[in-house]
Amino acid sequence: MIRYTSVEDFYDRLAVAHDQQAQDGTEHAVTRQGAQARAEHYREIADQARRSRRGGER
Repeated sequence: MIRYTSVEDFYDRLAVAHDQQAQDGTEHAVTRQGAQARAEHYREIADQARRSRRGGER
């Protein structure tokens, strides 16, 4: 079982996994673009969680 130290850690790892999926050379550009978009989305969630943890500073 994988244990995460925080919500940010979870979403950071999810983003890395989707980056890897995009780089693995999937056959279809749409699939690659979708993986890249999801990776960026997960990074944004991780960043929001970090800001929230620090009291909302931006």
